Amino acid sequence: MRLVALILFTVLSLSVHSKSLPGDLPTYLVYNQTEERMITGRSVDQVRSIASVTKLMTALVVFENDHNLNQEIRYRGVFYGSRYVSKKKLLDSLLIRSDNKAADALAEDWPGGAQGFVAKMNQRARELGMYNTNFADASGLHHQNTSTAKDLILLINQASKNLDILKISSSQYFVTEQTSKKRVTQIEIPNTNRGLLSEFNNIILSKTGWTTPAGRCLVLLVEHNKQHYAVVILGEKNNKDREAQARYLINNHVRALHGDGQ
Repeated sequence: MRLVALILFTVLSLSVHSKSLPGDLPTYLVYNQTEERMITGRSVDQVRSIASVTKLMTALVVFENDHNLNQEIRYRGVFYGSRYVSKKKLLDSLLIRSDNKAADALAEDWPGGAQGFVAKMNQRARELGMYNTNFADASGLHHQNTSTAKDLILLINQASKNLDILKISSSQYFVTEQTSKKRVTQIEIPNTNRGLLSEFNNIILSKTGWTTPAGRCLVLLVEHNKQHYAVVILGEKNNKDREAQARYLINNHVRALHGDGQ
């Protein structure tokens, strides 16, 4: 009996370890949005945690449904302190600096609160055909915020129709104010993807993400020779590798298509 049990345990162990685990190899995908075709990719159907890439859906839901972005709501966080802040400013810190507290504030303001907001996020995902996607919160901190590279292309396609999302997410920084001894100082808070945004002036949509389960994630929309290319990277080990992968994909699978790659 012990021998049978040992053999069974060994077979099951081999079966588990033979599967492609989410952390084994990063996922990437380059998609020509203009021509609606995939250029290159790896593990594009693999379901993975997506971390703060989630916030792209958070922003989309707010922009599509809220018609009073000048309304001020309660915020408790680093960038604006503890006070009432306009939804417009919260969307700036959400998309540019990946502000988790901004995501929480926007979700809690939704009819039905954060739970109702997440339900709307998942409803919108289904409407877009993102059938392998699940949202558990508005910030992306929960490990059950999951999707695939293919599904994220659908999200990028829809988000890129919103000019505000394009403008905000690709901004180098946003401005906030700090008050000390009655003196107000304006501070520029840089984009979490400032390295690539500084290097490539044709990135028109950008959102980074990171949690331990998700690794380093990134979605981009790049404009080149009057065509748009979506880039998705999931599960990279660190920022350096994520940037290197994005740089390689842009130079060798976007620019090279037009004879000007590096």
